[in-house]
Amino acid sequence: MTRNFKVGDKVRVREDLVVHKKYGSNSFAKGMVYLKGEIVEIRIIGGHRDQNNDDYRINGNDYMWTDKMFKSIEDKSDVLNHNSYFKVERVIEMDKVCKVESSILAFAMRYAMGRMTFSPSTVMDNIQFNIELFKDHEIQILIRDIDDHIGSFGMESDRLQWMSFKEYLQFIIEEREAL
Repeated sequence: MTRNFKVGDKVRVREDLVVHKKYGSNSFAKGMVYLKGEIVEIRIIGGHRDQNNDDYRINGNDYMWTDKMFKSIEDKSDVLNHNSYFKVERVIEMDKVCKVESSILAFAMRYAMGRMTFSPSTVMDNIQFNIELFKDHEIQILIRDIDDHIGSFGMESDRLQWMSFKEYLQFIIEEREAL
């Protein structure tokens, strides 16, 4: 599959997109509307289901996007001068430092199972990003939780996403055992 964009590219979300209309493999959703006309950055290419599909993920939004939802930015100075450039990093001043723990991510995974929203992919992404926090036996528990949930994942694409994530977890265990 030939892609128009790569990870790190800054692109503009088309302003003429229509909610619920399909653009390639995905539909434009209500949760994407606020980004019409904005400059965004490609974060991930491909989805959990199939790395060869035309899905993209952008910083700050977990919906699946496609080539047809973006347009190239011809004038690169536009990226620097655009006043409403969508900021991913939101600075929040706090007195406390939040700590990510494997148990919190495991709770989030259990909550996300069976949901037909973007929450499963968000949780899976965060577990993958923080996989070093998990001990081997905790990863085995995640695998068991997925096995125990089989049959109630929602749509077929959700089941495939969870099975792919389970394979990833099994790979991590095998990789650690090989060390």
